[in-house]
Amino acid sequence: MNGRTELDRRWLAGLVALTALAYLPALGAGYVWDDVPLIVQNRLFEAPFDLRTALTTDLWAGAAIGDEAASGYFRPLMVLSLWLDRALGGQPWVAHLHSWLWHLAAVLAALDLGRRCLPATPAWVGAAVFALHPVQSEAVVWVAARNDLMAATFALVALGAVSGPRPRAGVALVATLLAGLSKESVLLLPVLGAVLLAPTLTRDNARAAGLRLLPLAMGVAGVVGVRLAAGVGAARGPTSAGLELLGRSLPGLVGWIGGKLVAPWPLSTGYALEYFDRLDPVGLVLGGSALLVGAVGVAWRGGPGARVGLAWLAVALAPVGWALSTTGWMGERYLYLPLLGVGWAIGSQLDLRRGWLRGAGVLVLVAWAGAVGLRTLDWQSDRTLWASAWAATPSPFTAESLGHAVRGADGPDAALPWFVQALDDPRPLRTSCEPVVRAAVAAQKMALAAHVATWAHGRGCDGDGFRGWRAITLASTGQWAELEPWLAASDRDPDGRLDVARAALALRGSDSAELARLEARWTGATPLRDQASALVANAERHAPMVEPLPDPAVGSGD
Repeated sequence: MNGRTELDRRWLAGLVALTALAYLPALGAGYVWDDVPLIVQNRLFEAPFDLRTALTTDLWAGAAIGDEAASGYFRPLMVLSLWLDRALGGQPWVAHLHSWLWHLAAVLAALDLGRRCLPATPAWVGAAVFALHPVQSEAVVWVAARNDLMAATFALVALGAVSGPRPRAGVALVATLLAGLSKESVLLLPVLGAVLLAPTLTRDNARAAGLRLLPLAMGVAGVVGVRLAAGVGAARGPTSAGLELLGRSLPGLVGWIGGKLVAPWPLSTGYALEYFDRLDPVGLVLGGSALLVGAVGVAWRGGPGARVGLAWLAVALAPVGWALSTTGWMGERYLYLPLLGVGWAIGSQLDLRRGWLRGAGVLVLVAWAGAVGLRTLDWQSDRTLWASAWAATPSPFTAESLGHAVRGADGPDAALPWFVQALDDPRPLRTSCEPVVRAAVAAQKMALAAHVATWAHGRGCDGDGFRGWRAITLASTGQWAELEPWLAASDRDPDGRLDVARAALALRGSDSAELARLEARWTGATPLRDQASALVANAERHAPMVEPLPDPAVGSGD
């Protein structure tokens, strides 16, 4: 017994050390993507720490990025963790170290749970897959995804507390509360508990099993109660268009999941459902076949952990459907908790008493650790992240995201071709309509901006914001004949650019009454007349546009 215990300790030390080493390069990564508005630019963390605010605020409160500021995401423990990062200096390496420690804690909790419910081999293989499979890297290295790590850790502790010979109801209740206050997706925790108890369930012990699950259900009810008391608005739910898109994408998603499990490279953040059909069809077919054949094979052969692992995978994946039909984006981090079930299912088919199999397993883990280390290089900055995503999954989604990253790093001139790329597609991404014009304007190329705006309108761009930007470019280049009908067909845009263009038109035509009317309703910080005068002056410097400019799509995306 002592020899076995010592061996387990050595294996545990090796697993923790390899996992820690694999993610060590993440300490050099930066704040990227959602990290910037959520953490760097969030006004909430500029104020002194206030526990009441932390426990009653929307996750995105203070982030000031439009609708996201009222997201309906109630994750107070995530907010507390980000406040702690700021208190410790707020540097990216501090935040990454914090997330790194959460992942190690989740690995230990996963191993403990597996050893309570399953034989040694599935428990160890499940923990190893959970710890080092490269698809886990997005959840670990992306600071904004830390809530996945926190929720998983507390959920695994809660499930461990209701498993094994001695259930601990108090621990299960508290851990469930903490998991739910980290992320809402653990509301299915009682179902996962039922999955773990199902293999030993009989008519005689059904009542005892129900009592074991009771703390999990009470914890979930407590999370709902705390949320209602906090007064956080409802989270955005699926739309009919989102559900339809999810249905169309389902075969591709199955193939994608299978492919990521079997051959987890390349990894990318660029998986928008709208462009799933751009992925390698052969890879999707092979991935889907591998997943389905593997699942059927594991279920057929059986063994301790086989059906538990598959059922865990199915239940843990269920909340992903909500996210996909709401955001339309598939993240590798959505596989974080489900992957434990995959490890259990694989482990149920292995006999680690064979030395060659243990050796092969170690080599796989080392290879995975190397892939994780390489993946962390993508997360150095927005530019490296989205350049990698474009290379792995080129689409209008990754082109636009790279455009925003390039604009921040290299300026609007360099970003413009990427926004053009996002629109120059049979299925253009129309969230690029305003950025493509703004980039040209910011580069102080007004003739090009007017040309690009006209081209983008031909690609289907419209809406108040875009109309305001195009009006500015037409006025600034003296295209008054085109501006008048454009303004006549447009409403007032939120930022007042249409009124600036109207004022420029009135100023040029010496229509003092119209100019006075526009000034009377103007609420902007810069005087309306000053902006209109600048447009007229700029228009006078532009020669009439006789020769058309080149198609902006030519050469874009290089």
